Amino acid sequence: KQRSAFSNHPIIDTQWEPDPEQHWLRQTWEHIVFFLLRTLFHFQIVRKFGLGLRHIPTLALPIFCTGICYTRKWTIDLSPSLFITILVFPASFAMHAAYARREQALQLLALLKAASLSLYLCQQAWAPAQPGLPESYVSDSSFLIKGVFKSIRGYLMSSTESDKQMILINCYRQFADIV
Repeated sequence: KQRSAFSNHPIIDTQWEPDPEQHWLRQTWEHIVFFLLRTLFHFQIVRKFGLGLRHIPTLALPIFCTGICYTRKWTIDLSPSLFITILVFPASFAMHAAYARREQALQLLALLKAASLSLYLCQQAWAPAQPGLPESYVSDSSFLIKGVFKSIRGYLMSSTESDKQMILINCYRQFADIV
C-alpha cells in the first residue's frame, strides 16, 4: 500500500476509475466498493477527532451531498471571503474571548495577591503596637495566607468537580480565618 508523506494512512483519495473494458456491472460494483471504502476511511478520520456514532446523523447529509457532487463532478466557484466570514471570524472572536477571560482571571488573582501582601504587611506593623497579641501572630498570619493560595492552586489544578467544591469550601474557611 502506498502511504501518504504526511500521515500513516493509506492514500485512498485518488482519482481511481475502473477499467473501461470490464463489463458495466463489474464497473458499477467497483465504484460502489470504492465509494464505501472511501466513506469508511473518512468516518475513521472523523472518529479520530472525537466524534462518535451519535454524530453520524448530523454528518450524514453533508457527506451524502458531497458524495453526490463528487461523483457527478458538480463544482462551484466560491469566493474565499465566504469561508473567511464563516470560519475565521467566529474562531478569532472565540479565541479573543478566551484570552480576555484568562487575562481578567489573572488580574483578579494578582489583585488578591496584592491585597494579601498588604494585609500581611499591615499585620506585621500592627504586631508591635498591639499589646496582648501572641508571639506567633505574624507567622500564623503568613501561614494562613499561604494556605489560601495553596487552596487556590489546588482548586485550579483539580480535575473533578467534587474535589473543586471541597477545596473551594476549604479556601473560604481559610480566608475567613485570616480576617
